[in-house]
Amino acid sequence: MEGIAASPIEVLIKGIPETLLIVLAIHIFMNIKIIPTKFILLSVLGLITTYLIRFLPISLGVNSIILLIAWVVFSQLIYKLDISKIIKLVISVVVTIIFIMIAEMANMVLLNAYFGEAEATALWTSTSALTKSLANLPATIVFAILVFISWLVLAKIRKNKKDKNGKSGEETGA
Repeated sequence: MEGIAASPIEVLIKGIPETLLIVLAIHIFMNIKIIPTKFILLSVLGLITTYLIRFLPISLGVNSIILLIAWVVFSQLIYKLDISKIIKLVISVVVTIIFIMIAEMANMVLLNAYFGEAEATALWTSTSALTKSLANLPATIVFAILVFISWLVLAKIRKNKKDKNGKSGEETGA
């Protein structure tokens, strides 16, 4: 079995933006305030781990499971969450991975619709790292849109919940 290694161009064009989006999504789902040093540390750890795992001779789905565990462990180590938030963290990471899968599928559909199946396959299997990276760029954009929509929806839900519960020190109800 062969690894799914990535070139420096793929890390630059796809890896870094996607990793930053993953960390942002975890913050959004967990409602964690962004502290730049912790955000960057989690991003760097995630990026390094993602691309080291790609060198392992494992099946494609196995890397997702390993990454899920890594993201949970890294987030826990950096943010020192209490036990009650660990389940929320696991769910957040799972939802983020599902978003990535949706984005990748949308990318496949878009490229097939625009270029046709033969040309889309040629783009994905190209020996040029730049071509593969650019062909995968729509997936990163779709992932960013999903993260942004999640942020909007969760912000609205949290605002409505806060409004419904009242402000601190105010009486609520009749």
